[in-house]
Amino acid sequence: MLPSVKTISGFLFGLCVASALYAQSTLPYTFVNHSSYPDDQVYIAVIGIIGGHVWIDGETGEVHQMNVNDNTVQGPVINGNKGPGGNALYADCFTKLSEIPNKTIPVPAIEGSRILISFGSQLYLYFFGYSGDPSGYAAPNLANSTDPNQGIRYEMIELTNAPNGLWTNTTRVDSYHYPMGLEVWGANGFYKKTGEILSHESILAKWKNEIHGAFEGCLNEKEGVIMAPSKTSAFQSGGAQADYFKSYVDAIWSKYASEDLIFNSGAAGIWKGRVEGETFVFHNQTNFFGNATAKISRRPKTLEVLEGNGVLSEDVQKIPGQTLDLVVQAQFCAALNRHIIDLNATAGTTQDWSDSTKFFKAEPYNVYVQFWHRADISWEQSSYGFCYDDVFEYSSTINAPSATNATVTIGGFYTEPSALRTPRNTKVSYTPTCSRAGAAIQYLRHTNSYNIQGRILK
Repeated sequence: MLPSVKTISGFLFGLCVASALYAQSTLPYTFVNHSSYPDDQVYIAVIGIIGGHVWIDGETGEVHQMNVNDNTVQGPVINGNKGPGGNALYADCFTKLSEIPNKTIPVPAIEGSRILISFGSQLYLYFFGYSGDPSGYAAPNLANSTDPNQGIRYEMIELTNAPNGLWTNTTRVDSYHYPMGLEVWGANGFYKKTGEILSHESILAKWKNEIHGAFEGCLNEKEGVIMAPSKTSAFQSGGAQADYFKSYVDAIWSKYASEDLIFNSGAAGIWKGRVEGETFVFHNQTNFFGNATAKISRRPKTLEVLEGNGVLSEDVQKIPGQTLDLVVQAQFCAALNRHIIDLNATAGTTQDWSDSTKFFKAEPYNVYVQFWHRADISWEQSSYGFCYDDVFEYSSTINAPSATNATVTIGGFYTEPSALRTPRNTKVSYTPTCSRAGAAIQYLRHTNSYNIQGRILK
C-alpha cells in the first residue's frame, strides 16, 4: 500500500477560493448502477479533507474524522504483508450500494475528496488519523504485488465542493478499471456530463485490437485493466520503453539552443524561451507580475513526461509567492504528451499548443492519453489521461459554480451515441482545474489556490 496520502493521482487540484470553504452547502451525489455487478457487490466510500482527513458514512451521511480505531475490517495477507498496522486490519469505511438510502450520499463542503467505488469487495484502506504525522490513509498500490487490494476492481470520482462551486472529475491518470459516467446539474440551467460511452468489454476489445507497439503492454487482459504507461515496467527505468520520448526531447533541446521557442499559453500569456546550457529559460512577453521568468532545469526523462513530475513539477527559482516555473512546465508537459511542439515551425513563429486537431499527429506521443480522448470512447472526447490534461481544458473536469446535484453512472453511458468535442475558447483566460498548472495560473490572477489536499498555495 502507498503511505499516508500526500498527493492524489500525482497532481494538484487547482482551485481559486474566495471565502471559507465551509460556507458551501451539502451536495447530493446519486449513484446509478449501469454495471454488470448487482448493488450488493458495489462498494462505495467517500474520503477527503474538512480541516483534517475525514470519511463519510454512506448509510447515514455522517462525517467522521479518520482514526486508527476505524481499522477493524480483516483483510487478506499476501506473502506476509499485514499492512501498516501489522495486523491486516483496514478501515471500515465502505458501504454497499444496496445499503445507501436512495442511492444518494450527501457531500458537504470538502476538499481533496475521492469517491472510491469497488466491485466484489471493499478496498482495504488503512487510516492513520485526522491530523498529525502520520495522517490520512494508505491507498491501494497495485505496483506492490503484496498489496491487499490486488485483484479488486475499483474506480474513483474526484471532487472539491467549495464556495465558488463544485469541481469534480472522472480520472484515467493512473489506470482504467471500469467505465464511469458523471453528470452535474446547477443553477440557471447548468448541466454537464463526462465519461466513457462504451461498455467495459468494448473498451478492452478496442485497446487489444487497435493499440500495438510500445503501449500494448498497458493492457492486463487477465484483470481486465488498462494501466497508465508510467505504471508499467516497460516505461520504468531500465524498461524497453524507458527512452520513449528521448528522441523528441533531444530534438527540442537541440533546436532551441540556437533559436527561440515562442508559444501562447492562454491565460498566462506568450512565452519565449531558449536552452541555456541544459536549462530551458523562458521569459513572459505579455504578462508581468514581478519576476516573469520560468525555467525547466534540464531535459525531462520519459517517465517525467508521462507523470508530469521531476523537472516538470519543480520550483526551480524558489521565489516566494511565485510559481511561474510550474506554469511553463505544465504547458510543456502537455505539449510533449500531445506532440504539439512543432520542430518545423519557422523561427519567430508563435506556436499555438491549444489546437486539438494537431494533437497526436506525429510520434512519439502518449497513445494512452490519445485513446481516452477518442470520440468513440469518451463523451465529447474529454478525459483525464494524464496529470496535465486540463491544460487548455481537455480534461474531464466539471466546474459548476452553483451545483445542485450530481449523478455518478457506474458502468458509463454505453447506450449513448458518440459525441464530438465541443469547441474550447482557448484564447481567453481560463483556469486549469485539476493539475499543478492551477496553482501557478492562480498566481497570475492574484487569487488563492488550494491543492488537492486543501493546502493553500500562494
